[in-house]
Amino acid sequence: MAVDLFSGFGGLTRGIEIAGFTTIMAANHNPYKTQVHEANHPHAEHWIADLVDPEAADYHSARDLPAADLLVAGISCVNHSQANTVKAYEQGLTLFELQDPSTRRG
Repeated sequence: MAVDLFSGFGGLTRGIEIAGFTTIMAANHNPYKTQVHEANHPHAEHWIADLVDPEAADYHSARDLPAADLLVAGISCVNHSQANTVKAYEQGLTLFELQDPSTRRG
């Protein structure tokens, strides 16, 4: 059994299922991505949840997770992924030119 955090649309979930695990729960902060994930993986429990900010209204801590043999966590798109088009457009960049502001020096 596996739990998938920052699950997005479910690509990583598919990979862990190909590896022989059954995903019992997936979580993402984005309602649309969670809906798509649920359509792709209807057998899993789904949470729309903030897994990072303990002050968020929809926060869940690691203590809330179901017991599983495998815990996987995709890379958060909020600050790191080139999939964050809002950040790219705000900076006047294409996705391929995007720089993570947390890694800038100066």
